[in-house]
Amino acid sequence: MHKEFKEIRDLYGIGEENYGVPEKEIAEAEEKLSVRLPQVLKDYYLQLGGHEAINQTQDSLLLPSQLYFSEDGHLIFYAENQAVAVWGIKKADLTQENPPVYMTYDEEEWTDDNNLYDFFVAAAYLQSIFAFPFNANAIDVAPETIRKVKENHREVMFNTRLWSVEFHQNDSEEILALLKSEEQTDLFVAAKTLTRLEQLDNELETDWDYYSPEDE
Repeated sequence: MHKEFKEIRDLYGIGEENYGVPEKEIAEAEEKLSVRLPQVLKDYYLQLGGHEAINQTQDSLLLPSQLYFSEDGHLIFYAENQAVAVWGIKKADLTQENPPVYMTYDEEEWTDDNNLYDFFVAAAYLQSIFAFPFNANAIDVAPETIRKVKENHREVMFNTRLWSVEFHQNDSEEILALLKSEEQTDLFVAAKTLTRLEQLDNELETDWDYYSPEDE
């Protein structure tokens, strides 16, 4: 069953257009690695793998020619922008259509991080806070600001373990991300229009550490 990635298409406003990599590159990767890639991974490559904003703005989807196995047998397909973390699929799980994804900081200890489809949606949301043209962020926000985000914007039921991020939005014109740690919560917001960013600014009444376009 082929996946359409509707959540990602809606978020980035790309309709039914495809931004895929050539199928030949996928076949060559499978031959080089002597494996069959999971169907969801192949579908993603064929439909959205070449979309730079979704896949390369902050963190990076590895192209088929860049795929590799870790020493303990995880197929590495995604990397944090400073290589602090990578994501992989167990070799034994590659026969599954939508296998579990695991994250690691050292390629030794691995943590479960969604199934492959949900991972791609969460990753696209994370990229959007940097890819959308108008954005702002505030470090260590007050509890009142967190309350406003949670009460006024619906939670998106996709998340990733990196940064323990929680996404909120009311429509595809905005994205609000709460990045949580034991010490603090940081807030990133992004919008497709300056008007929407200004509305978020007025609503949240936050002292931003960065606010576009003034800080550009």
